[in-house]
Amino acid sequence: MSFFEELKRRNVFRVGIAYVVVGWLLLQVTDIVVPILDLPDWVDKLVLFLLVLGFPLVIFFAWAFELTPEGIKRETEIDRDTSITHVTGRKLDRAIIAVLVVALAWFAWDKFGRGSDSIGVAGPETTTETSAPTTEKSIAVLPFVNMSDAAENEYFSDGISEEILNALASVDDLKVAGRTSSFAFKGRNEDLRTIGEALGVGHILEGSVRKAGNTVRITAQLVQVEDGFHLWSETFDRELTNVFAIQDEIAGAILEAMKAELLAGESEALVATETDPRAYELYLLARQRIYERERTAIESAVTMLDEALEVDPNYAPALAQRGIATLLLQRRNYGELTKEQAEPAAKAFIDRALAADPASAEAWAGLGLYHASRERETQQSIEALEKALSINPNLIDAMNWLQQAYSEQGDSRRALSIIEDMFEKDPLYPPALGNLAGMYNRFGEYEKSREAIARVRPYLAGSPTVLDAEAFSRLSQGDCVSATPLFEQSLDLEPDSGNTRFGWGLCQLSLHQFERVLSDYMPPWQRIFSMHVIDRTEEATLAAFERASIGDVNPLLQLLNREGRP
Repeated sequence: MSFFEELKRRNVFRVGIAYVVVGWLLLQVTDIVVPILDLPDWVDKLVLFLLVLGFPLVIFFAWAFELTPEGIKRETEIDRDTSITHVTGRKLDRAIIAVLVVALAWFAWDKFGRGSDSIGVAGPETTTETSAPTTEKSIAVLPFVNMSDAAENEYFSDGISEEILNALASVDDLKVAGRTSSFAFKGRNEDLRTIGEALGVGHILEGSVRKAGNTVRITAQLVQVEDGFHLWSETFDRELTNVFAIQDEIAGAILEAMKAELLAGESEALVATETDPRAYELYLLARQRIYERERTAIESAVTMLDEALEVDPNYAPALAQRGIATLLLQRRNYGELTKEQAEPAAKAFIDRALAADPASAEAWAGLGLYHASRERETQQSIEALEKALSINPNLIDAMNWLQQAYSEQGDSRRALSIIEDMFEKDPLYPPALGNLAGMYNRFGEYEKSREAIARVRPYLAGSPTVLDAEAFSRLSQGDCVSATPLFEQSLDLEPDSGNTRFGWGLCQLSLHQFERVLSDYMPPWQRIFSMHVIDRTEEATLAAFERASIGDVNPLLQLLNREGRP
């Protein structure tokens, strides 16, 4: 008898699995009870330490001793012919299954009921295009055209556009289309009515920026989408030192032009934070880099922000973005910083930003992101992010982080409400479509999911965002045959997308294409499950225990759930 077979005969695997499942449940209970009883943070770490310490002792006990009708005896004292390990094994199976029912219920609630990013499916998608509902009290700020001789000044014209957008977003009675959706039309010679219908706005602000030395000319015009009528147009020639006044002046002029017909009462736009022109230029360029959500781009943004802070150490927007960039460069996000390196450094920048400007929406958003990355600080994250959005409702990243926080808290309906609002403000923001379609699929609202996808398809056709949304939509209703090629098209465009690989892997498991899921880049539990199904049981079991040793018990739960099946 092989060593592996002997381990099975002595019920070592069963005992180990039972211990891991019970231990995992105990950790979940501890995680709930510790904050309720206001116990020290080290209590849950102590429970984990004791469980890890006890694991090898339990395995040794299962190997060296056997439970008999006369009590516990050393295995060497028992005749193999009279051994009842098979009977004990069946009792252990029943006990494990009972505990597993509780564990799987908890796992399902934690993974899906709490609103994490979900997978989704719908039947074959229709190609009907839907337009966003349009409100008169609404505007989109298109990226201003860079008319400067130097192409590298593109960031400056984009930055001016975004600053005006943020200023207008602070007006309570005015709906302002989000940055991602507005900027999606950059460089595209689209009819303004088409843009207005896509973004659900009644007015569009467009313009140009010409920067030469220390002077800047900004031309802006406000157009009514329905008939193309120019409500207002003006050209501003200023010294670059007065660029903040220009932004405020343009925002104020737009509100004045719209107020008589559309906005009741006196409305005021958010006032720009002034600083040295060089610090401002560096801040604008760094912010554009951070939007790219790519490691080298964020690292270059950090360098620019550090240079900006050398010029103006108390410039709150730069301090806030410096903190956000540090958090984004953690290993769990886009960089290589450890949690211990990133969190204290980011918090220091965010605290300085709030000290310099307590009304900085970017700083409050950064504080929300900071708390979101820490255990049991979800409520603090929610409070900070809601504060940020009360100052600037168009901080789309803050909205996304807020819905994630509510999902983490288990409030999926509240998270869905935020995602719907996010989608209305910025329908072409990539996380908006994926999260919205996924949430609709989770609640069985497949028609709404199809409508959301149809709305953005004309503007993002063939993009990974739309391909993934359609693929997950079909997957959620079991149509893996048509979902698979969509996932594969998306992977051709973004081979490193873990979310897309996850969905593709689920389809292959559903279609019994287990050999295709054995690649190292696939999710561990999918690979282990496939090994088990194709009778590579020993390899699957060892891999599952290896994953359990680093805290991932899901593969073990999957194997146990398969126990005894053909």
